[in-house]
Amino acid sequence: MEAQVSIFLDTRRAKKNNLYTVKLRIYLQAKIVFYPTIYDLSKTEFEKLKSKRVSERSSEIRKNLLDIELNALKTVRNIHPFSFNKFYSSYIHSNKFFKTKLKHRDIFLVHENQDDETSKQWEKKFPILIEKQPSQFHISYLYSKIIKRLLIQSRIGTASNYLVSYNSIKAFRGNVEYNSITPQFLKEYESWMIAMKGKSKTTVGIYVRVLRAVINEAIEQKLMSRDDYPFGRRRYLIPSGRNIKKALDKKTIAKIYYAGSLTESQEKAKDFWFFSFYGNGMNVKDTISLKFKNIQNEFLVFERAKTELTARRGQPIVISCFINEDMKRIISKWGNSNRDPENYIFPILQSGLSPIQQYYIRHDFVKFINQNMVKICNKIELGKKIRTMEARHYASTMMKNVGVSLYKGILRTYKFENDRKLSGRF
Repeated sequence: MEAQVSIFLDTRRAKKNNLYTVKLRIYLQAKIVFYPTIYDLSKTEFEKLKSKRVSERSSEIRKNLLDIELNALKTVRNIHPFSFNKFYSSYIHSNKFFKTKLKHRDIFLVHENQDDETSKQWEKKFPILIEKQPSQFHISYLYSKIIKRLLIQSRIGTASNYLVSYNSIKAFRGNVEYNSITPQFLKEYESWMIAMKGKSKTTVGIYVRVLRAVINEAIEQKLMSRDDYPFGRRRYLIPSGRNIKKALDKKTIAKIYYAGSLTESQEKAKDFWFFSFYGNGMNVKDTISLKFKNIQNEFLVFERAKTELTARRGQPIVISCFINEDMKRIISKWGNSNRDPENYIFPILQSGLSPIQQYYIRHDFVKFINQNMVKICNKIELGKKIRTMEARHYASTMMKNVGVSLYKGILRTYKFENDRKLSGRF
């Protein structure tokens, strides 16, 4: 398994000047090693490194950190077999960007309770990580490897998609070898999923696309012959379901807005649904990740969490939305009273949570909103079920209708104001 390399700000322990050390992190087979760089930054300074416009000093730091990560990755790939001692002597030792004044390099081997706890959380939620691997030619080998890589990158949702795909394939024929996955195998799997498991073609397509990514990596690592590739014309074509996005009309939105006699949970769910709508279709992950520093005069300005990896490559996707009176009311009603810039606006997340903990809190909150929105729809006899996705679709449709570009590379700003333009009120 190839070692994973990343740069991160170690916020577990602040220095006396309230700064944190930027570290290079190497992960290999449940062993994590941290190498402290010469840079000590605040949380704000570290996050600003993702911005397009930064100071000359920040620009230099960003360039050096990128070079550190890229050169570390090159060094890792040139060490066969990989060992931390070889990596230290080849790359860290005498490197001007690292703090190497400590007497012994083993001081960099960190095995703290927090990391142990994180590993336990991974293993509990992703049992494939502790599953015995028959050989590198069985699908569990690469599924496990990719899931570990995604977890290190804090891409919990994508890792979960790989896990459900693996579990589904395993339930069909077991932990098969790559060469067993033929076009006939996939056709039989599709039939089994639809006839025996009651799944849709859309679901089959989602699981099989993940499997295809695993197959592609198996070929790349020469664990499977390219001649045995099972996808494509005259082989197996992945089914694609029809995803018809029907935007809500203004009358439906108004009916939801004026729904009365609601429980506290239903009021909260409705408020967060409209916060997403007014926020240009802001998704729940972005909503609960907002901090008071994102409030800039009359606007919320933030980067989409979904595109964080793109931002690291120097292409931050910045979203801006006008804070209307309803949004102010929602923040006042459900938000934190402590308005420190680094504090979350809403008390859903809190600092110190692991990525897995954040993922499941977010998952449960989406479920809370959706369940209560369905109850509201039933109460007002709407005749349809409205969930968080509809808020996003309707916001996008309105922006498109008024000529706002939805191109993901630009700043999106649209004022959803509570006035006659939206309705009557709507």
